[in-house]
Amino acid sequence: MSISEEQMQDQYGEILRERAEKSIHNFGVELYLRLEELCEKYFDLVWYGRSAFDAGILGPFFPEHKVDVPGIPPATEEKKAQAAEKRREVEEAWTSEVADLRTDPCYFHGFNKGVLAALRLTLGVVERHEDAAFAEFPMLDT
Repeated sequence: MSISEEQMQDQYGEILRERAEKSIHNFGVELYLRLEELCEKYFDLVWYGRSAFDAGILGPFFPEHKVDVPGIPPATEEKKAQAAEKRREVEEAWTSEVADLRTDPCYFHGFNKGVLAALRLTLGVVERHEDAAFAEFPMLDT
């Protein structure tokens, strides 16, 4: 006896619902904190990528990215120095990831942005109502 596609989807849907309910109940503080740490890591890497592109460190891959925004003055020397210091901190904290970014900036910068967006969506669903989390997705402000 074979089951219909609709029955299969119903059974699969029920399995997914059961898994989701177990996951939500087991979503503990430790897991939440690990996801927060990953979110901070990928925030730093996305910021680093944008900053390094702006500073010319990763090459002129996106010349249109450097746009003067009306009403926003150019960075001061102090701000440039602060950004350079923060870039050094990210380079020390995430040596391997920065090396990857330097070997293939377009791919790895895109990858880092995707991971950050997915982590923010996941944490947003846990922290707030899912509608609010999905409304902000993909929020990549850094």
